[in-house]
Amino acid sequence: MADGGTEALELLALEPFDLVLLDIMMPDVDGLAVLRKIRETSSGLELPVIMTTARADRRDIVNALELGANDYVTKPIDLPVLLARVRTQLALAHASRDLRVAQQKILDLTAAHRDVDSWSRATAAEISELLNAEVEVVFGKKEDETSMAVHETNPVSRRSSQNDGDSIRLPIEAAGRHSGEVIVRRTFLTREERVLIESFATQLGAALEMRDLRWELTAARQRFFDQRKQLIENGTVLLHVCTRCGRCYEHTVRECPVDGWPLDGAQLVPLRVAERYVLRRRIAVGSTARVFAAEDERLRRPVAIKIIKSEYFNDHEIRQRFEREAQAAASIHHPNVSTVFDSGALDDGSLFFVMEQLRGLDLAQMIKAYGPGSPAQVASLLRQVGAALAAVHKAGFIHRDIKPSNIFLVEEGDGFRAKVLDFGIVKSIDADSTLTRHGSFIGTPAYMAPEQIDRKSRLDPRTDLYAFATVAYEALAGRRVTTGKEVTKVFAEILYEQPPAISTLVNSGNAQLDAEFARALAKNADERPASVAEWTERVAVMLDAMHGDRGWPARFTPQSDPATAP
Repeated sequence: MADGGTEALELLALEPFDLVLLDIMMPDVDGLAVLRKIRETSSGLELPVIMTTARADRRDIVNALELGANDYVTKPIDLPVLLARVRTQLALAHASRDLRVAQQKILDLTAAHRDVDSWSRATAAEISELLNAEVEVVFGKKEDETSMAVHETNPVSRRSSQNDGDSIRLPIEAAGRHSGEVIVRRTFLTREERVLIESFATQLGAALEMRDLRWELTAARQRFFDQRKQLIENGTVLLHVCTRCGRCYEHTVRECPVDGWPLDGAQLVPLRVAERYVLRRRIAVGSTARVFAAEDERLRRPVAIKIIKSEYFNDHEIRQRFEREAQAAASIHHPNVSTVFDSGALDDGSLFFVMEQLRGLDLAQMIKAYGPGSPAQVASLLRQVGAALAAVHKAGFIHRDIKPSNIFLVEEGDGFRAKVLDFGIVKSIDADSTLTRHGSFIGTPAYMAPEQIDRKSRLDPRTDLYAFATVAYEALAGRRVTTGKEVTKVFAEILYEQPPAISTLVNSGNAQLDAEFARALAKNADERPASVAEWTERVAVMLDAMHGDRGWPARFTPQSDPATAP
């Protein structure tokens, strides 16, 4: 117990503590100043600090939390509450220490396995002394590897030992391959001794796998640096990206001049793509692609560039999907379809295409920020996206991933212009529907049509109609057709359950509107309307006749839009 801030700091310097209870208003030194000093040498997980305050000013609490306090209590102190919070913080601190100890053990084990030969000889010598028999480790593949295939899963009996009269041999397997043998110069082993030797062989296999993995990672990293060096020597200016704001810089820059944040250089992407498009800011990162705001220096216009990561082009299907996306988007000229200007390949094997740069919000962002649209706004959305999908289908393609985040809204007059984005999984209507890998699904679960899940019928334009009907339902009602959080629950709802009638969510009492949505959301594609354009127009006319005082604002573009900010 310290009587003031100075004494508290002296105590903390003298001996270690598990937790500190600190008053914001300490005598002689402000409690926040003491907290600041504590955090200069220890994190919240290393030394939890609970602040106490009798002030009503919330700013004190905010300051304490921002400086690194783990928790706070207000006076008069409720002792049971305080003890509960102390126990919680101590448990977190102890768990953190245990985790660090476990991580160090893993690091030590990894270090020991770097020299597998030395480690195996030392361990074999220890086991030899224990068994009073010579134990030898021999690394190398057998001439007939196929004969060593293992199918059993029992860790004791899965290894097939061999007895050559004066010794017992147990195979060492790494990544399913025969990598050597443990030889025991004995003719018989007890069950306990056999378990010991098999465990040793298993550990050796794991050590070899770890060593080989380290070699592969080191080799890959070396290839990356060699390629990077070669590109720079050839005069290529590589890309560095701020990990905080996404701004793009030359590879000679190490931190963002704007916010001081470190830059990410873990990609071999040129700052100037195709000697024409200068990357300005990274605006999205997906599982296979990155999207950048860029400038077309030749035509002096802003563009967006989507770059598919090079590692995915060992996969023939991904390359096919990319090529389909570029071809499909470039062949469709419609005011409600995002325009594709160019495409090509980078030196590292990545492929890219150049699109118009849009400023605004996608529909998912709009609904999240402002809720459902008014009937008139959803009618406009239906007409615009319906016309875009009709153009896509007329060109011979199915989008297959219509969802709110793939519909972008741009301010236009007192309304908006809708743009259909991302033809990444678009396919020709006449293409073989078996192209998708067995056991995988293409699409976003909440907006997938039943036939995309059960695969009992061929996909056609009515698949896009179903997806767009789910989008229109959400735009009008403010909730999805499905409510499940887990994929299996979502799939079950799509296949077997009917969503609430739309009129019950928008208080329209319009049975005809319910019927139109029910037809578009039919489980059987044959029961859906054949034409997206005709369905969207029928529903839009009904919505035009409805009244609603809610809706999206006329001005919704963010002031610091990441796609256009300098």
